[in-house]
Amino acid sequence: DILSKLSHPNIMKIFEFYEDKSNFYIISELCQGGELFDMITDKKCFSESEAAPIIKQLLSAICYSHKNHVVHRDLKPENILIENKQDDKHIIKLIDWGGARYFSPSTKMSKVNGTPYYIAPEVLFNTYNEKCDIWSAGVILYVLLCGYPPFNGETDKEIMEAVKNGY
Repeated sequence: DILSKLSHPNIMKIFEFYEDKSNFYIISELCQGGELFDMITDKKCFSESEAAPIIKQLLSAICYSHKNHVVHRDLKPENILIENKQDDKHIIKLIDWGGARYFSPSTKMSKVNGTPYYIAPEVLFNTYNEKCDIWSAGVILYVLLCGYPPFNGETDKEIMEAVKNGY
């Protein structure tokens, strides 16, 4: 429902959706370039000039969604598709809005939602706002430039402890 109301060049468009007794059918724009995650895996790390246009597009999509009072809450390279792998411009499309919600600027959110490597510390402390998406974008930039996440651990619990403690 949220995604059907958003229209931005870096957010995947939904044209139609149907439902029968056992399935949802979503008709969306075609992206043939794969996930940003796969591009990172292949390339290992990006130069600043390669990472900058990707992050600029991501921040543009985040800014647009926040202006429309929508927070994504699960930004990660797996939720960013590349429109066309053959194109050197690497136009991105933000996907997977299943954890998204409308927010009120005056109300903090408390439900923990997100992926351990990319989750903002304030989410783990159960009091956060839409700026949690900015944290996740920063982690994505770090991963693009370095090839690995800033916080690590053997388990999700260890990763989240590292995020909470800042090491």
